[in-house]
Amino acid sequence: MAGLSVLVTRPRAQAGPLLRRLKALGAGPVPAPLVKTVPPASWDALDACLRRLGSYDAVVFASANAAEAFFARARTLLGRRPAPPSAVYAVGAATARALADAGWTGALLPDAFDGPSLARRMGRVRGLRVLIPRSSLGRAELPRLL
Repeated sequence: MAGLSVLVTRPRAQAGPLLRRLKALGAGPVPAPLVKTVPPASWDALDACLRRLGSYDAVVFASANAAEAFFARARTLLGRRPAPPSAVYAVGAATARALADAGWTGALLPDAFDGPSLARRMGRVRGLRVLIPRSSLGRAELPRLL
Protein backbone atom coordinates (compact mmCIF):
# COMPACT_ATOMS: atom_id res chain seq x y z
CA MET A 1 0.00 0.00 0.00
CA ALA A 2 3.07 2.20 -0.01
CA GLY A 3 2.34 5.55 -1.56
CA LEU A 4 -1.43 5.08 -1.79
CA SER A 5 -3.83 7.57 -0.27
CA VAL A 6 -6.80 5.95 1.45
CA LEU A 7 -9.95 7.86 2.34
CA VAL A 8 -11.19 6.74 5.79
CA THR A 9 -14.87 7.60 6.20
CA ARG A 10 -15.41 6.27 9.73
CA PRO A 11 -16.29 8.72 12.51
CA ARG A 12 -13.14 10.14 14.13
CA ALA A 13 -13.75 8.32 17.42
CA GLN A 14 -13.72 4.98 15.57
CA ALA A 15 -11.06 5.62 12.94
CA GLY A 16 -7.90 5.42 15.08
CA PRO A 17 -7.06 1.72 14.71
CA LEU A 18 -7.68 1.75 10.95
CA LEU A 19 -5.63 4.93 10.47
CA ARG A 20 -2.72 3.40 12.41
CA ARG A 21 -2.89 0.13 10.46
CA LEU A 22 -2.93 1.92 7.12
CA LYS A 23 0.09 4.00 8.13
CA ALA A 24 1.91 0.83 9.21
CA LEU A 25 1.26 -0.60 5.75
CA GLY A 26 2.78 2.50 4.13
CA ALA A 27 -0.45 4.14 3.00
CA GLY A 28 -1.34 7.78 3.53
CA PRO A 29 -4.69 7.65 5.30
CA VAL A 30 -6.94 10.67 4.83
CA PRO A 31 -9.58 11.06 7.57
CA ALA A 32 -12.91 12.11 6.06
CA PRO A 33 -15.72 11.20 8.46
CA LEU A 34 -19.03 10.89 6.64
CA VAL A 35 -21.17 9.77 9.55
CA LYS A 36 -21.89 11.63 12.75
CA THR A 37 -23.68 9.90 15.60
CA VAL A 38 -26.06 12.19 17.49
CA PRO A 39 -28.68 11.53 20.17
CA PRO A 40 -32.28 11.17 19.06
CA ALA A 41 -34.73 14.04 19.36
CA SER A 42 -36.57 11.93 21.95
CA TRP A 43 -35.53 8.95 24.07
CA ASP A 44 -39.16 8.01 24.78
CA ALA A 45 -39.25 4.86 22.62
CA LEU A 46 -35.98 3.45 23.97
CA ASP A 47 -36.89 4.42 27.53
CA ALA A 48 -40.14 2.45 27.27
CA CYS A 49 -38.24 -0.58 25.95
CA LEU A 50 -35.60 -0.33 28.68
CA ARG A 51 -38.28 -0.20 31.38
CA ARG A 52 -39.75 -3.47 30.13
CA LEU A 53 -36.58 -5.13 28.88
CA GLY A 54 -37.42 -8.29 30.80
CA SER A 55 -40.41 -8.86 28.54
CA TYR A 56 -38.21 -9.35 25.46
CA ASP A 57 -37.03 -12.77 24.30
CA ALA A 58 -34.04 -11.34 22.44
CA VAL A 59 -32.17 -8.12 21.78
CA VAL A 60 -30.41 -7.66 18.44
CA PHE A 61 -27.66 -5.11 17.86
CA ALA A 62 -26.75 -4.20 14.29
CA SER A 63 -23.85 -1.89 15.24
CA ALA A 64 -21.42 -1.04 18.00
CA ASN A 65 -22.87 2.49 18.02
CA ALA A 66 -26.31 1.07 18.81
CA ALA A 67 -24.88 -1.00 21.66
CA GLU A 68 -22.99 1.96 23.13
CA ALA A 69 -26.02 4.27 22.93
CA PHE A 70 -28.28 1.57 24.42
CA PHE A 71 -26.07 1.08 27.49
CA ALA A 72 -25.39 4.79 27.95
CA ARG A 73 -29.11 5.44 28.01
CA ALA A 74 -29.71 2.49 30.34
CA ARG A 75 -27.20 3.95 32.81
CA THR A 76 -28.91 7.34 32.62
CA LEU A 77 -32.45 6.02 32.90
CA LEU A 78 -32.00 3.02 35.20
CA GLY A 79 -28.79 3.92 36.98
CA ARG A 80 -27.36 0.48 36.20
CA ARG A 81 -26.64 -2.03 33.47
CA PRO A 82 -29.81 -3.99 32.70
CA ALA A 83 -29.81 -7.77 32.82
CA PRO A 84 -29.71 -9.32 29.36
CA PRO A 85 -32.61 -11.32 27.95
CA SER A 86 -32.10 -15.01 27.20
CA ALA A 87 -30.71 -14.28 23.73
CA VAL A 88 -28.48 -11.42 22.59
CA TYR A 89 -27.33 -11.14 18.98
CA ALA A 90 -24.63 -8.99 17.41
CA VAL A 91 -24.12 -8.41 13.70
CA GLY A 92 -20.33 -8.68 14.01
CA ALA A 93 -17.25 -8.91 16.17
CA ALA A 94 -16.95 -5.17 16.87
CA THR A 95 -20.57 -5.08 18.01
CA ALA A 96 -20.04 -8.15 20.22
CA ARG A 97 -16.98 -6.41 21.74
CA ALA A 98 -19.06 -3.30 22.50
CA LEU A 99 -21.63 -5.53 24.21
CA ALA A 100 -18.94 -7.36 26.20
CA ASP A 101 -17.38 -4.03 27.23
CA ALA A 102 -20.80 -3.10 28.63
CA GLY A 103 -21.08 -6.41 30.49
CA TRP A 104 -23.23 -8.48 28.14
CA THR A 105 -20.97 -11.35 27.07
CA GLY A 106 -21.72 -14.30 24.84
CA ALA A 107 -23.57 -12.49 22.05
CA LEU A 108 -24.54 -14.84 19.24
CA LEU A 109 -22.94 -13.99 15.89
CA PRO A 110 -23.86 -14.83 12.29
CA ASP A 111 -21.49 -16.61 9.89
CA ALA A 112 -21.13 -13.45 7.81
CA PHE A 113 -21.41 -10.00 9.33
CA ASP A 114 -24.52 -8.60 7.63
CA GLY A 115 -28.26 -8.31 8.22
CA PRO A 116 -29.39 -11.31 6.13
CA SER A 117 -26.84 -13.60 7.82
CA LEU A 118 -27.92 -12.37 11.24
CA ALA A 119 -31.58 -13.02 10.39
CA ARG A 120 -30.67 -16.56 9.27
CA ARG A 121 -28.68 -17.07 12.50
CA MET A 122 -31.72 -16.09 14.55
CA GLY A 123 -33.97 -18.51 12.72
CA ARG A 124 -37.72 -18.44 13.23
CA VAL A 125 -38.73 -15.53 15.45
CA ARG A 126 -42.49 -15.52 14.86
CA GLY A 127 -44.20 -15.13 18.25
CA LEU A 128 -41.04 -13.89 19.99
CA ARG A 129 -40.58 -10.39 21.33
CA VAL A 130 -37.39 -9.07 19.70
CA LEU A 131 -35.92 -5.64 20.42
CA ILE A 132 -33.67 -4.05 17.81
CA PRO A 133 -32.28 -0.78 19.20
CA ARG A 134 -31.30 1.24 16.13
CA SER A 135 -31.32 4.63 14.54
CA SER A 136 -34.43 5.76 12.74
CA LEU A 137 -32.05 6.25 9.79
CA GLY A 138 -30.66 2.71 10.05
CA ARG A 139 -31.16 0.15 7.36
CA ALA A 140 -34.58 -1.48 7.50
CA GLU A 141 -33.29 -4.76 6.05
CA LEU A 142 -32.90 -6.70 9.31
CA PRO A 143 -36.29 -5.74 10.83
CA ARG A 144 -37.92 -6.51 7.48
CA LEU A 145 -36.28 -9.94 7.26
CA LEU A 146 -37.30 -10.83 10.79
